[in-house]
Amino acid sequence: MDSDTNTSLNIAMLVIASCEKQFYCDMIMKYWVPYITFLNQNTNIKVLLLFSKEEKNEKMIQHLNNIELTDNIRTYDVLETGVVGQPGCLEKTVFAFEEIYNSNKYDFVLRTNLSTVFLYDRLIHFLNKYDPTDKLALGGISDYCSSGTGYIYTMPLLKCLLEHKDKILSDRNKIRPDDLATWGITKRFCRRFKIVNFGSYPIRIPDRLDPGIKIEDYIKSNYDKLLGDDYNFIYIRLKNKKRQYDVLCQQYFIREYLKIDS
Repeated sequence: MDSDTNTSLNIAMLVIASCEKQFYCDMIMKYWVPYITFLNQNTNIKVLLLFSKEEKNEKMIQHLNNIELTDNIRTYDVLETGVVGQPGCLEKTVFAFEEIYNSNKYDFVLRTNLSTVFLYDRLIHFLNKYDPTDKLALGGISDYCSSGTGYIYTMPLLKCLLEHKDKILSDRNKIRPDDLATWGITKRFCRRFKIVNFGSYPIRIPDRLDPGIKIEDYIKSNYDKLLGDDYNFIYIRLKNKKRQYDVLCQQYFIREYLKIDS
């Protein structure tokens, strides 16, 4: 870890959350709960887990309340329609954007998902290079924006986006991935803003490892390669076919990078 993590920047990290599948629940309990606790105690990064008000999420939400993470969860009434596997993502994103902007507390807002690992100290180091009073969009952004794993707006640009809330939440956009919907509106209506691209480090684990190779050793070799770089990557993209591999990768991060047992 980078020991220089002091910053006056206030960063909101919005995470699309669900217990629709068991591996999502495992990600929340084995990665996000210890990570949020660490961030609450050591940084100005505020994580909000964005749930929909559904029966499948009730037990997890109750558990998070019981372990005093109430301030890190939000639940929304959203329509369970849209892109397959992404129900309510756009609505949850926009509603959380509104809360963050109206709070007048934050310099940057980051929207991500349960299976992405952000290296918090590298994130702080990266954002300290930029003026939060500028209109900035940061992420894996291009004319065709596909950056659901992580994109960042400053408050001036978020203000412009929210001025077109009704257009974002149109029926047409509700059936598109939320990153494409928000980016399309941003490009169309928000003028004179800057784009900063940053890359991810994907950890891809073969469905079948060579004989004699343990999954733990494979994960370690990937992390060692990543952490040897000098701020080249600030987040890790996880989307293996065996999603429990993603959980193991997240646990390795918590255990070896943050030195926390999960």
